[in-house]
Amino acid sequence: MANLKEKHEQFCREYIVDLNATQAYLRVYKSSSEKAANKNATRLMVNDGVQKRIQELANERADRTEVNADTVLKGLLEIATTDIAEAFNEDGTLKPIHEIPIEVRKAISSIEVNELFEGFGKERTQIGLTKKIKFWDKVRSLENLGRHLKLFTDKLEVTDMSLADEIRKARLRVEE
Repeated sequence: MANLKEKHEQFCREYIVDLNATQAYLRVYKSSSEKAANKNATRLMVNDGVQKRIQELANERADRTEVNADTVLKGLLEIATTDIAEAFNEDGTLKPIHEIPIEVRKAISSIEVNELFEGFGKERTQIGLTKKIKFWDKVRSLENLGRHLKLFTDKLEVTDMSLADEIRKARLRVEE
């Protein structure tokens, strides 16, 4: 465990709550203004001891919750590869929730059921039923998996070449 001042330890614990440094600072230093909190939180976040303690706390949480990169990637893969047909009967009706395979249920973000009735009281009869099923975004899951596998990048990667190497290569080209 990193050896920190009491307030810095509190800041680290608060930061782990929502990963928002400014809000963590405001929760620890209650009399601070938003502007000062932003400035001071930024300063704390580059402190080696604070960074080390935040990583320790994050590791402890990952161990407790048993959540790791593999868990996240498996979840994304389940969403990306879910077959929507497994949620429906052969006649196209939505299966009862307990009959939908667990892998498919994990990919469902919501189910909405609307019942339409005619009449009132004891004479009320159902005249219609609409069921809507919404899945988590497959494309976004595939993008996140692709980003993890570095299939596409959002930034240009530049190799570290010294100016001397560049000059030497330019001279060789000129001499040829």
